[in-house]
Amino acid sequence: MSGFRGSILNRAIPPVSPSQGIGAALPRKNTEAMIAGASAWYSVLGGTMPKPCLQLVRAAQSGDMGEALRINHDLQPIWDLFRKYTSYRVVHEMAARLDLCHVLPPRPILPVCDAAKQEIAEVVRGLPDEWL
Repeated sequence: MSGFRGSILNRAIPPVSPSQGIGAALPRKNTEAMIAGASAWYSVLGGTMPKPCLQLVRAAQSGDMGEALRINHDLQPIWDLFRKYTSYRVVHEMAARLDLCHVLPPRPILPVCDAAKQEIAEVVRGLPDEWL
């Protein structure tokens, strides 16, 4: 964690004033950034699955590194999908699978392919009920 902190948070140029914050927007680094002191986490997942995202942020902000890392580990299948198919496209398909909405991404962005839809469906089926 200290490598991330030293490379980004401690080298913010110009220095961040107390009225400003530093946020993270990389799913694979979100937990590290929050533990290192980021004041926000920006993710497309927050609108689709707010419960685990909020749990992760609150755990990190309260200093419960173990819980934050556990939640991040449990979200790993989603992070893997994000890396493989892009977060925006995955969330569109997740929203459909969770019956939140049924819309296609705006053009020129294409929806995920049928094989990706099956992978996403498998991950969604494996999510804890309390997250949905």
